[in-house]
Amino acid sequence: MDFRLAVPADAGAIGDLYARAFAHDPMTSWVTPDALRRTRLLRRLNTAIARYQGIPHEATYVARDAGAIVGAAIWQPPGASAISWNSIPFALTAGRALGRDMGRMIAMGRAVAAARGGARYWYLQLLGVEPERQGSGVGSGLVREHLRVADEQGVSAYLETTVENLPFYARLGFEVVGEIVIGRGAPVEFSSLRAAG
Repeated sequence: MDFRLAVPADAGAIGDLYARAFAHDPMTSWVTPDALRRTRLLRRLNTAIARYQGIPHEATYVARDAGAIVGAAIWQPPGASAISWNSIPFALTAGRALGRDMGRMIAMGRAVAAARGGARYWYLQLLGVEPERQGSGVGSGLVREHLRVADEQGVSAYLETTVENLPFYARLGFEVVGEIVIGRGAPVEFSSLRAAG
């Protein structure tokens, strides 16, 4: 298995991967309760995030095994917006993909943006691994690829996640710094921060 920076040609494979990795995720299940719609939404939305928001910052990594992408991590640099609705191509793609689920996505986006505040850190926007490879070191390898960069720069790292993933991120040095309550029926998310090493 090898790790490398993603290139524009990887965007579709990253979107497909995230559709599988997040198919049963508590937050995506709340945003889009219908499983069939969720798969299509995740593929389209995450391809757009990779293409327009991740890869251009040159901090999106893929893990490959036998030439196939088995994991991906999208980081946003300090001060960057996680999702810029000002990007017309992204906004058009996301709007078409979300459809009637746009309200829940906006509620989630507002809540996490408010929790994030104005601090300057590397933001782990998305981490996904093929379901059959989860727990095998792919995800931690991807995160460590960029934590080395953050440490060299003396910059902390931040993410939001649901309770199921807290032990995984704790092993990588992240500590919970807050809870994010989004709305009725939505899972609670946790803000986690890792100081530069």
